[in-house]
Amino acid sequence: MSKVWADAVRVYDWIVNICAIIGGAILAFIFVAIIWDVSLRSLRIQPPAFTMSATEYGMLHMTVLAAPWVLREHAHVSVTTFLEKLPPAAQIQIRRVAFVIAALSCAIVAYYATRATLTITGYDIRSVAVPRWTVLVTMPVGFTLLTIEFARLAWRGVFSSELQEH
Repeated sequence: MSKVWADAVRVYDWIVNICAIIGGAILAFIFVAIIWDVSLRSLRIQPPAFTMSATEYGMLHMTVLAAPWVLREHAHVSVTTFLEKLPPAAQIQIRRVAFVIAALSCAIVAYYATRATLTITGYDIRSVAVPRWTVLVTMPVGFTLLTIEFARLAWRGVFSSELQEH
Protein backbone atom coordinates (compact mmCIF):
# COMPACT_ATOMS: atom_id res chain seq x y z
CA MET A 1 0.00 0.00 0.00
CA SER A 2 1.43 3.36 -0.97
CA LYS A 3 2.04 6.06 1.61
CA VAL A 4 -0.55 8.34 -0.01
CA TRP A 5 -3.17 5.59 0.10
CA ALA A 6 -2.26 4.73 3.70
CA ASP A 7 -2.59 8.40 4.66
CA ALA A 8 -5.97 8.63 2.91
CA VAL A 9 -7.20 5.55 4.79
CA ARG A 10 -5.94 7.01 8.06
CA VAL A 11 -7.80 10.31 7.40
CA TYR A 12 -10.95 8.41 6.42
CA ASP A 13 -10.78 6.31 9.59
CA TRP A 14 -10.24 9.48 11.64
CA ILE A 15 -13.36 11.06 10.08
CA VAL A 16 -15.41 7.93 10.83
CA ASN A 17 -14.14 7.97 14.43
CA ILE A 18 -15.01 11.67 14.85
CA CYS A 19 -18.51 11.05 13.48
CA ALA A 20 -18.94 8.17 15.95
CA ILE A 21 -17.79 10.38 18.82
CA ILE A 22 -20.26 13.09 17.77
CA GLY A 23 -22.98 10.42 17.55
CA GLY A 24 -22.08 9.25 21.06
CA ALA A 25 -22.19 12.82 22.36
CA ILE A 26 -25.63 13.26 20.81
CA LEU A 27 -26.75 10.05 22.53
CA ALA A 28 -25.50 11.41 25.87
CA PHE A 29 -27.36 14.68 25.22
CA ILE A 30 -30.56 12.78 24.44
CA PHE A 31 -30.16 10.76 27.63
CA VAL A 32 -29.74 13.89 29.76
CA ALA A 33 -32.52 15.76 27.93
CA ILE A 34 -35.04 12.98 28.52
CA ILE A 35 -34.13 12.68 32.20
CA TRP A 36 -34.34 16.47 32.55
CA ASP A 37 -37.71 16.60 30.77
CA VAL A 38 -39.23 13.75 32.81
CA SER A 39 -37.85 15.11 36.08
CA LEU A 40 -39.34 18.54 35.46
CA ARG A 41 -42.69 17.01 34.52
CA SER A 42 -42.64 14.94 37.72
CA LEU A 43 -42.13 18.14 39.68
CA ARG A 44 -45.02 19.71 37.74
CA ILE A 45 -42.69 22.20 36.10
CA GLN A 46 -43.08 22.92 32.41
CA PRO A 47 -39.97 21.55 30.64
CA PRO A 48 -38.32 23.52 27.83
CA ALA A 49 -40.15 23.24 24.53
CA PHE A 50 -37.07 22.25 22.58
CA THR A 51 -36.30 18.93 24.32
CA MET A 52 -38.78 16.85 22.31
CA SER A 53 -37.65 18.25 18.94
CA ALA A 54 -33.98 18.12 19.90
CA THR A 55 -34.39 14.47 20.87
CA GLU A 56 -36.10 13.66 17.56
CA TYR A 57 -33.44 15.40 15.48
CA GLY A 58 -30.71 13.96 17.68
CA MET A 59 -31.85 10.38 17.04
CA LEU A 60 -31.58 10.95 13.28
CA HIS A 61 -28.17 12.62 13.45
CA MET A 62 -26.79 10.11 15.97
CA THR A 63 -27.82 7.14 13.85
CA VAL A 64 -26.52 8.53 10.56
CA LEU A 65 -23.21 9.69 12.03
CA ALA A 66 -22.48 6.52 14.01
CA ALA A 67 -23.55 4.01 11.33
CA PRO A 68 -20.23 3.97 9.38
CA TRP A 69 -18.28 3.27 12.58
CA VAL A 70 -20.73 0.53 13.61
CA LEU A 71 -20.35 -1.07 10.17
CA ARG A 72 -16.55 -0.78 10.20
CA GLU A 73 -16.36 -2.36 13.64
CA HIS A 74 -18.85 -5.10 12.67
CA ALA A 75 -20.91 -4.09 15.72
CA HIS A 76 -24.25 -4.42 13.95
CA VAL A 77 -26.72 -7.29 13.90
CA SER A 78 -26.13 -9.66 11.01
CA VAL A 79 -28.38 -12.62 10.25
CA THR A 80 -26.17 -15.31 8.73
CA THR A 81 -28.28 -18.43 9.12
CA PHE A 82 -28.44 -19.03 5.36
CA LEU A 83 -24.81 -18.11 4.73
CA GLU A 84 -23.48 -20.45 7.39
CA LYS A 85 -24.85 -23.41 5.42
CA LEU A 86 -22.77 -22.49 2.37
CA PRO A 87 -19.10 -23.21 1.69
CA PRO A 88 -16.69 -20.37 2.53
CA ALA A 89 -16.08 -19.44 -1.12
CA ALA A 90 -19.83 -19.02 -1.75
CA GLN A 91 -20.16 -17.00 1.46
CA ILE A 92 -17.51 -14.58 0.26
CA GLN A 93 -19.17 -14.10 -3.13
CA ILE A 94 -22.65 -13.58 -1.67
CA ARG A 95 -21.27 -11.08 0.83
CA ARG A 96 -19.47 -9.22 -1.96
CA VAL A 97 -22.68 -8.93 -3.97
CA ALA A 98 -24.59 -7.76 -0.88
CA PHE A 99 -21.89 -5.20 -0.06
CA VAL A 100 -21.90 -3.85 -3.62
CA ILE A 101 -25.71 -3.53 -3.55
CA ALA A 102 -25.49 -1.79 -0.17
CA ALA A 103 -22.75 0.56 -1.41
CA LEU A 104 -24.77 1.49 -4.48
CA SER A 105 -27.90 2.02 -2.37
CA CYS A 106 -26.03 4.26 0.06
CA ALA A 107 -24.49 6.20 -2.84
CA ILE A 108 -27.95 6.87 -4.26
CA VAL A 109 -29.24 8.02 -0.86
CA ALA A 110 -26.13 10.20 -0.39
CA TYR A 111 -26.67 11.81 -3.79
CA TYR A 112 -30.32 12.64 -3.16
CA ALA A 113 -29.65 13.70 0.42
CA THR A 114 -26.96 16.07 -0.83
CA ARG A 115 -29.30 17.54 -3.43
CA ALA A 116 -32.06 17.94 -0.86
CA THR A 117 -29.74 19.50 1.72
CA LEU A 118 -28.38 22.02 -0.78
CA THR A 119 -31.76 23.01 -2.20
CA ILE A 120 -34.17 22.83 0.73
CA THR A 121 -35.46 26.11 2.06
CA GLY A 122 -37.68 27.21 4.88
CA TYR A 123 -38.00 26.07 8.44
CA ASP A 124 -39.07 22.86 10.11
CA ILE A 125 -41.51 24.09 12.72
CA ARG A 126 -42.27 21.83 15.64
CA SER A 127 -41.75 23.12 19.14
CA VAL A 128 -38.85 25.19 17.79
CA ALA A 129 -38.28 26.48 14.27
CA VAL A 130 -35.02 25.25 12.72
CA PRO A 131 -33.77 25.68 9.16
CA ARG A 132 -34.72 22.55 7.21
CA TRP A 133 -31.19 22.01 5.92
CA THR A 134 -30.04 21.37 9.50
CA VAL A 135 -32.38 18.39 9.68
CA LEU A 136 -30.73 16.82 6.62
CA VAL A 137 -27.11 17.97 6.94
CA THR A 138 -25.70 14.76 8.42
CA MET A 139 -27.33 12.46 5.85
CA PRO A 140 -24.97 13.21 2.93
CA VAL A 141 -21.99 12.79 5.24
CA GLY A 142 -23.19 9.57 6.85
CA PHE A 143 -24.36 7.91 3.66
CA THR A 144 -21.19 8.87 1.79
CA LEU A 145 -19.14 7.28 4.56
CA LEU A 146 -21.41 4.22 4.48
CA THR A 147 -20.88 3.98 0.72
CA ILE A 148 -17.12 3.96 1.25
CA GLU A 149 -17.34 1.45 4.08
CA PHE A 150 -19.53 -0.97 2.10
CA ALA A 151 -17.15 -0.60 -0.87
CA ARG A 152 -14.23 -1.46 1.42
CA LEU A 153 -16.10 -4.55 2.62
CA ALA A 154 -16.92 -5.55 -0.96
CA TRP A 155 -13.24 -5.18 -1.88
CA ARG A 156 -12.20 -7.42 1.00
CA GLY A 157 -15.20 -9.66 0.37
CA VAL A 158 -15.85 -10.78 3.91
CA PHE A 159 -15.82 -9.88 7.53
CA SER A 160 -12.49 -11.66 7.82
CA SER A 161 -12.95 -12.58 11.47
CA GLU A 162 -16.23 -14.38 10.76
CA LEU A 163 -14.80 -16.94 8.33
CA GLN A 164 -11.68 -17.45 10.43
CA GLU A 165 -13.89 -18.57 13.31
CA HIS A 166 -15.37 -21.44 11.24
